[in-house]
Amino acid sequence: EVATEVTNGENLVVAAPQAGHSTKIYKVPINAREYFLIENRNRDFNNDNVAFARDGNGVRVEFVWDDNGQQLRAEGPIGVITQVSEYDFGLPGSGILIWHIDDNVIAANLASNRVNADPEHRGVDLEEADGAQDLGQVFGLLSPGAGAENGVIEDMFWGSNQINMLVNNSDVVAFTPFTMPSSAANSGADSHIYVTDFSEPDTLMRFSVRNDVSNVGFPQFTGSMGAFSTSPLATDLDGDGVQEIISTSREGTDVLVWRADGTKLIENQDSVAVVQVNGKAASVPLARFATPRGTRVFSPAAVGFQNAAVLVVTTDRVVAAYRSTDTDLDGRADSLFVFDSSEEFSTAPLVVSKSSDEFEVYAGTARGGLVVVSSSGSGTILANLGTSVVGLALVPGQRIAFTTLTGDIGFLEQNGNVVWRQPTGSMIAKSPVVADLDQNGVVDVVAVTEDGTLFAFDEKGELLPGYPRRSGVRPTSEMALADVDGDGFMNIVFVSGQKLYSYGHTGALSEHFPVLLSLNQESELSTTSSPALVDMNDDGAAEILVGSPEGGVFAVDAAGQISAGFPLSTGAAVGAAPFITDLEGDGDLDLIAAADDGFVYVWDLDVAFKPENVSWAGLFADAGHASHNLKVLTPAQAGEALMPSKSVYNYPNPTEGGATTIRYTLNAPAEVRIKIYDLAGDFVDELSGTGFAPAVNEVEWSVNGVESGVYLARVEARNESNKDVAIIKIAVVK
Repeated sequence: EVATEVTNGENLVVAAPQAGHSTKIYKVPINAREYFLIENRNRDFNNDNVAFARDGNGVRVEFVWDDNGQQLRAEGPIGVITQVSEYDFGLPGSGILIWHIDDNVIAANLASNRVNADPEHRGVDLEEADGAQDLGQVFGLLSPGAGAENGVIEDMFWGSNQINMLVNNSDVVAFTPFTMPSSAANSGADSHIYVTDFSEPDTLMRFSVRNDVSNVGFPQFTGSMGAFSTSPLATDLDGDGVQEIISTSREGTDVLVWRADGTKLIENQDSVAVVQVNGKAASVPLARFATPRGTRVFSPAAVGFQNAAVLVVTTDRVVAAYRSTDTDLDGRADSLFVFDSSEEFSTAPLVVSKSSDEFEVYAGTARGGLVVVSSSGSGTILANLGTSVVGLALVPGQRIAFTTLTGDIGFLEQNGNVVWRQPTGSMIAKSPVVADLDQNGVVDVVAVTEDGTLFAFDEKGELLPGYPRRSGVRPTSEMALADVDGDGFMNIVFVSGQKLYSYGHTGALSEHFPVLLSLNQESELSTTSSPALVDMNDDGAAEILVGSPEGGVFAVDAAGQISAGFPLSTGAAVGAAPFITDLEGDGDLDLIAAADDGFVYVWDLDVAFKPENVSWAGLFADAGHASHNLKVLTPAQAGEALMPSKSVYNYPNPTEGGATTIRYTLNAPAEVRIKIYDLAGDFVDELSGTGFAPAVNEVEWSVNGVESGVYLARVEARNESNKDVAIIKIAVVK
């Protein structure tokens, strides 16, 4: 039986196996590797309470199920039953069954015949409408669940299933993200699937299905599976007012472009064979747009050009730009230019628009060159920085920030003159980011080293107060900048391993962070997904959208909580940065993500899209890879207290690893002294604290040489007009 795939539909008819209607099973996708199968199972199709069968020897058997119970009538001794008129006659009742299928589990366990060996994560699982997971369990004779392990009629969905309504405290039968059982993906991600309007048991039953974030035509395959080294983006390439979606293939240098409805932008016959769980290969269309020369492709960029846009791609060998047309009908986009380099490129392109008819592309090389290519295709090496260039960012005033692999960060003019260059003393593997961190009217540049030290310089190359700041957290993603907590200052956001980190403008760790990017608290999986940031609820604080190593996209708010409706489900881990946009200009926020199963996902969220609320749209901030956030913020009004007592605490408490951090908030600049005593009142230690304001401040206290016990820390903040004191308890455990 071939399933009919459906994402949204009302009053869908599903027929019992023996009915004449053609649609007997529906497939409702959760993601590219997971789905629900919905079928109608009818115990007694012709309502005569009898099913006829024959065994292998042709002996006729009657199965009777009436008011007197179940009976078996045979013409003689019977063997193995090989034929039956109604194979559902042994079911406990009739109704709709919803099966949860996970191809990842099946593929991993089919050869060993252990598809359903893990009761917590089965490859084929019945969503039991009574809300209890009984099938496959082992119950004792006196257990309340005795007998339910074989299935009960209430496991089926129909319009008046009283048990389903009871367990969900509802007056209707439904299967949604909020019911028991839930329509969540096996990872726990929200599928946004609602199955409702169940009819009563019959040979033809009806139901409705809705996915409130689905985007027709997606997900789409990129040609190969595995972790992405690039991230998707969207822009209006052909100037028709609707954006296209751009990604690359994991293998080679293929660039793929889809229209918003999932069709190819460039018409061609390209396809790829995808091996299914059953071992058979299925042909899937491939939206190949261009294949520039090289062995490695960086994340593409885009720029407006002559009433449309061009796509700019850097590989290890070339900088190439493409129009959205195919005038020679060769199945590939028309080339605007291809610039061959004598040096190997090491960065994604940074595109700077000069006018509607002119742009420039900047890219770094592995030998330290900074190459600029004009929209005419001519290029030159602007500067030689002497060591591999890691990343670039656009700075107002015709300047570019750069980082190098050996740990330098600096500014240079777009004519190649180096304005300033500072060493960090450690290797840098991530791009710089630019914003006015402290909202003093001057842009700053931020970089993080591989050992987790944060550096922030002003436009003159001077370190900002509080920097460098050693976080001890090695970044696995690129950085992003936005006001995450609504205080009117920029936060520095990045991922390390399986956790999401946010730091305030002075380098102090944001409250409620880090956040584990998993619903499984025991998870040790890691992601490289870079954050995207947008204020989704219009409260002045940006939510952080980032890929999960367990599959899906998380949205995290200032309190470190997962936003409603998240995580969204994908069929594999998401190591690429998501991209935020409004594809069709309908006012809804659209979210794009590329998962390691090789599929690009698009969700149409029930969130108003406001361009001013988008702080960091995706990898490197925007489609041009500017890596900057030039928003002017309004710092929150400081409170009356110099140092609010509730803002004073230490973490971790009890201590871990030989140190603890004492944290406090200042509403005005102050001199801070911290004195530590034991419970007997004897002096133990004294520390000087930073006096940044209005800001969170932190001081680390090393407990090496300090015995286990409880200590009192007296934190005093003093300036010319005020003095505040707070006393906290610190537990030292060794």
